[in-house]
Amino acid sequence: MKAVQTLVRREFWEYRSLWMAPLVAAALVLGVAILSVAGATHVQLSDGDLPDVTSNHLADSVQALTGLLLLVGGLITGSYLLDCLYAERRDRSILFWKSLPVSDATTVLVKFAVALLIVPLGIFALGAVTHVLCTLLIVVFHGKLVVFMQDWTVGGWLLNEVSLLGRLLLTTLWYAPLAAWLLIASAFARRVPILTATLPVLGLTIAEKLLLGTGYFWSIFKARLAPAPDLGTTLADPGLWLGLLLTAAFLMGAIRLRRYRDDT
Repeated sequence: MKAVQTLVRREFWEYRSLWMAPLVAAALVLGVAILSVAGATHVQLSDGDLPDVTSNHLADSVQALTGLLLLVGGLITGSYLLDCLYAERRDRSILFWKSLPVSDATTVLVKFAVALLIVPLGIFALGAVTHVLCTLLIVVFHGKLVVFMQDWTVGGWLLNEVSLLGRLLLTTLWYAPLAAWLLIASAFARRVPILTATLPVLGLTIAEKLLLGTGYFWSIFKARLAPAPDLGTTLADPGLWLGLLLTAAFLMGAIRLRRYRDDT
């Protein structure tokens, strides 16, 4: 367990953008909220000027804020997955880490878990805290705008957070094959990992179009890039489970590549 904790700390130490970028995004959101509230204090509003607020607005605000932070996190983790196995071969730090009593499987799975579980859960918690702080700003600094929160309740907020957490976990399963593919590209690449990740996709798409005149591969790939459908639809989709099998295969490939291809 200590070895796993050390590996997790290593990822956040070497790739500080994993935690710094979401924090900066949350700080910017809070800054905008403070400026908005400060500006609103100089505006005289009548009750007729204030829109009705329902629990749907609460859900939308929770999802919008957390979605923004997750978008930032997704861009950062994508870059991280492409670089993490390639960089340790490039700078030869792999020699040090391989001298430790930690298997290649543990190392690769920790990197995968950091990108697909730890970072998203951390961003989810950060989004929840940021949303509460933004709400408190409205209530404390502009009493007139309390009407915006007239249907805001702790129970309703928790329900929306739980719903969002479930969708987040489902989304991580949906994107797992793409994350594992980026890992295997990082383990295989000699120079530019992003080309290693994209050229096979483009090659298969073009080859299918030229040879068969169809575009099934691109359709499947494009569907995987899209957001996950609703819970019931996604869990019943055979593509989800086939994608998880493909994820396992990609992870096994990344582990094997790290074991035998260190470029040293």
